[in-house]
Formats: sequence, C-alpha cells, structure tokens
Amino acid sequence: MKERIRTGNFRDKKRIFIFEKVKEILEELKEQEVNVVTVRQIFYQLVSRNLIKNNPSGYNYIQRLLVSARYRGELDWDNITDESSYVGIPTYFNDINHLIRSASNSYKLNRWKEQENYVEVWCEKMALSSVVNPIIKKWQLISFIPGGRVSASDIYKAVERLRAINKKCVILYIGDHDPSGLNIVLTDLPKRFKEFNIDVKIKHIALTMEQIKKYNLPTDQISKQKDTNRKWFIEHTGSDKCWELDALKPNILKNVIEKNILKYLDKNKYNKMLEQEQIDINKFKIIYEDEK
Repeated sequence: MKERIRTGNFRDKKRIFIFEKVKEILEELKEQEVNVVTVRQIFYQLVSRNLIKNNPSGYNYIQRLLVSARYRGELDWDNITDESSYVGIPTYFNDINHLIRSASNSYKLNRWKEQENYVEVWCEKMALSSVVNPIIKKWQLISFIPGGRVSASDIYKAVERLRAINKKCVILYIGDHDPSGLNIVLTDLPKRFKEFNIDVKIKHIALTMEQIKKYNLPTDQISKQKDTNRKWFIEHTGSDKCWELDALKPNILKNVIEKNILKYLDKNKYNKMLEQEQIDINKFKIIYEDEK
C-alpha cells in the first residue's frame, strides 16, 4: 500500500522523467505477474533502456529515488523488497474449520513421483527469488538460492538429497555472466559433485552469451581486479566484460526456466498426478461436509 510519511514532491526534471519510467517498468512487471522487485532489478531495467549509467553512482541515484518515492506516498511500499533480510512469522489458525480449509487448499501429491528425471533449479542471486519462485512453485520443484558461491554444508545437503533419488538428476543453473557466476557452473559445481562420486547433469540456462547478444544486454563493467577467477574468466571468454542476470527481463527469464523444465517433464504422467490430487481433495471435502 501507499503511505505518505514525508511531504514534498519531485521537482527536478530528470527525477520526474526517471520516476515516470520506473512506474512504467513496474506496470510492465505487474503484467508479467512480478509484483515485488528489488532496487537492483529496477536499476538494470533502466540501464537496459539507456536511461541511467551502469555504475555505482547510477545505482545509488535509483536507490535514493525509490526510497524518496515510497516515503512521499508515490510508490507502493510493497513493490520493493530487500531480499537480504528475513522476518519469521508464526503460523496459526482462527479455528478448526480454518485448519481444515487450509489443509484442503495445501494438499499436494508428489507430482514428479512417476517421472524419469529429477530436476532442481539453482539461482546464484537471492534478489531474483521473486522471479524464480513462482515458476518453481508452479512445477513443484526444489529451488536453491545460495546468494553466491555454494558452501560446503550446502553442497553436502544437495548430495544427500540427490543420492536419495533413484533417477536422472538435473540442476538447471542461472547466474551472472562474470568470473564467479560462470566459474561456479562450469568448474566449481562439477568438480565438487565429482568428489562425492555423484552423477548429476548441471545445465547452464542463464545468463549465456547467446542471450546477451540476442537481447542486447548492457554492460560497461569489467571483472574485478581482485577476483580470484578473473584470469580464468578472461581465458575462457576472451574478454573481461561482465553482465548481470538482473538485466534480463523477468518474463524472458521465466520463459527460459519453464522451457528447460519442460524438457525433462513427461506431461501425461504429470497431469495424471494432478487428476489424482483433485480426486483426493473432493473426497476430503465430502468427509468434511459429512462431519459438520
């Protein structure tokens, strides 16, 4: 919701112009069913339209603009999120009927039980969880968002999870096209899974050079001098230029993820599980009505 905390309005012509573009971007994202975004996502959408420079100064300008707009009641507070923070809210029910209705609405079978493949989606960036998670939820997959390089503990948890699955295991990976992001998917993860002698297919679905060229994604960044993977990155790509995953429009990223999920899914088997779900839910409703 919008709530005006501070007085005043934008007077600077540049700020007014940029803010109108921000509202256009938010409206576009809303049409793509992306209602909550990060400052970084807004920033890269502006960069991709050549409306702001891709540098720290430009990012800080947009950050201040979005803070000011929310305090002045010109932007919905719920539109912008900070994925680096977490609030734990307890679950409770108003009464027993509320519990029963919730149980009925949340009932799900394991829709991948009869599938030949087991698929997970790994995303390097926590900031894109609002784009990734709706697709994951739709197709009932496990998503893992480490926020950078994967820790030893998380690798071992993944190994345990994959070992318990007697199927072909596939990880669909999305991350930045930079020294760390590319090294994780092409070198680091394959090496670490090999150490545990586990067979898993790691498929790099974004951000690829093909996508960067196809969608003409912007960059004026170069890899950090102190990045330990910089030399490897330059040797592998022939350049020190980097691109952020955030620069890809959310609807394109969602389509890329969904397209790759469907490559490993037997739709007929999946739909049969959906049909059985509905049969079970209907039975539950009949029992509930009889008990009332």
